[in-house]
Amino acid sequence: MLWLHNQRWAVPLTNAADVAGKVVLIQRGTCGFADKVLNAQNAGAKAILAYNNAAGNPIAMGGTVASGPTIPGVMVSLSDGATIAAAVNGGTTVNVTLDPNQLSNAMADFSSKGPNKASYDILKPDITAPGVNVLAAATPTTFTKPKGNNFTFMSGTSMSSPHIAGMAALLIEQHPDWTPAMVKSALMTTSHQNVTKASSSVLADPFDFGAGHAAPVKAMDPGLVYDASALDYYAFLCGIGNTAFVKSASGFDCAAYVAAGYPTDATQLNYPSISVSQLKAAKTVVRVVTNVGGSNANYRPVIQAPAGVDVVFKTLNAAGQLVEASSLDVPANGKAVYALTLTPTSGAVLNKWAFGSLTLTDGVHNVRSPLVVKPMEPDAIIAPGSLTTQVAAASGRVSFTADMSYSGVTSGKLFGLSQAFGTAGTATQDPDKTFGFNEATLGTHILTVPAGTQVARFTLRNGLTNLTAPDMDLYVYRCVAWSCSSVAVSQNAEANEDIVLRNPAPANNAANGDVYIVWAHARDLKGAAKVNYTLAYWIVDKANTATSTLTASTRAVKGRPNVITVSTKNLVAGALPYMGVVTLHDAKGTARTSTLLEVFAK
Repeated sequence: MLWLHNQRWAVPLTNAADVAGKVVLIQRGTCGFADKVLNAQNAGAKAILAYNNAAGNPIAMGGTVASGPTIPGVMVSLSDGATIAAAVNGGTTVNVTLDPNQLSNAMADFSSKGPNKASYDILKPDITAPGVNVLAAATPTTFTKPKGNNFTFMSGTSMSSPHIAGMAALLIEQHPDWTPAMVKSALMTTSHQNVTKASSSVLADPFDFGAGHAAPVKAMDPGLVYDASALDYYAFLCGIGNTAFVKSASGFDCAAYVAAGYPTDATQLNYPSISVSQLKAAKTVVRVVTNVGGSNANYRPVIQAPAGVDVVFKTLNAAGQLVEASSLDVPANGKAVYALTLTPTSGAVLNKWAFGSLTLTDGVHNVRSPLVVKPMEPDAIIAPGSLTTQVAAASGRVSFTADMSYSGVTSGKLFGLSQAFGTAGTATQDPDKTFGFNEATLGTHILTVPAGTQVARFTLRNGLTNLTAPDMDLYVYRCVAWSCSSVAVSQNAEANEDIVLRNPAPANNAANGDVYIVWAHARDLKGAAKVNYTLAYWIVDKANTATSTLTASTRAVKGRPNVITVSTKNLVAGALPYMGVVTLHDAKGTARTSTLLEVFAK
């Protein structure tokens, strides 16, 4: 039977005769949960049913251990609690059943959830582990109350992550030759998904728990693992724009990783989960698995396709080509390649994430990877992202094709072609060879970028300095009211630096401090005290009919390419190019694609 108590129980109860032998309904607030339950217990209650004091899901109750309560307590939402309170106040007898066999394996309401804003093509979270009301070591000399306990119940990432760290330590002890990526893979691919959303009977999804809930015993023998080295991760970081960090941390620029064959597309990182955030057309995602099962194995794919997505499993044939397959052979201690081709169907719900899974099974091991896909509207017009070419200075033509995915009206617009501007500067040798914001050794250039700018480019070359081959870098910041944040960095060899910003955010009020700042950093002048240089820059925000005109069909025919032509005239020959952008528009006049033009006049 339920008894309603109208206070929040920050003090001991005085109505023990009413409370004794009953389950007491009490609202959250005023004091800690352990104090509430202990006060109810001291008054003779059998249990408490707490209800929230704010809208949303109920939370997990916790508290101290020493001299703590021994009766059970659970929480319901504010709306449910108000309904129960109204029934009790209306004279209805409310019976409560607490069943110890009804265990809740639910995500905590406070648990961080996906998608991963740093890179939507990498699923986060990776995995989940117990993190609510975990009995943990404590100290009696804490800064906060309660004091005097060597153990207490705690909740949060600080409880969940040590579970994963401990499991990883045990796996490394068992498999000392495994890399961190292999350990991570083993935990993810053997996890289980018998988890619900917070305070719900609805099953959780990969944005709640990643691959699932960790199962450490299964992780000891995963069968297959997905391995990746630091070099793989550096290439991934190149793909999401962290070029300066990659150069600083690894000693190689991103061009070196591309030349060595490392994929920079985040979807191609050899990760135990597969996420594709913009599935506009068929896309093939490649993975490499390593057999740690101890013997030759044949794995069969079991695919649960995300809604609205067709998934085809492929392996390499004898000619090294990816072809559709029904199984994957993996030699003992060896590797094998497979791929999934994901294609949005006509029934796909656009701009909405869909979830599925791939499980590779050999009858003993089940190696599961979540599939997280967002079908998107196909590109109406497909054109090259950039084009570098050479024309005669007097006159010339630059042509490319654009594939049309619809029939109807189309149009195009040309920005540029624009010649480079130059601004002189001087930078002195940086004593510690490390860039510092606005430090005195820098060459400083303050520029404005209007709204609607299609491209802003900043360039240094050895030939634009008075030294033979100084080691210089470029740093670009955007400021609003002189509050500045980093936009891009170029740290190439010597003084050959380029920063190209497509559709940059405007900053066009110097009086207000809305500007771009380009800093030239003299990392190593090879013994010289200073370097004189010219910074070349382009701000392309409007057409320039004095140098170029655009010719393009106004009719789009699905499946037929359109020829786009830029006619040039009166260019000035030189070592630096003209810059321009062609935007192509659909029937509504919406720009659907753009092509960056780099045109050298000879």
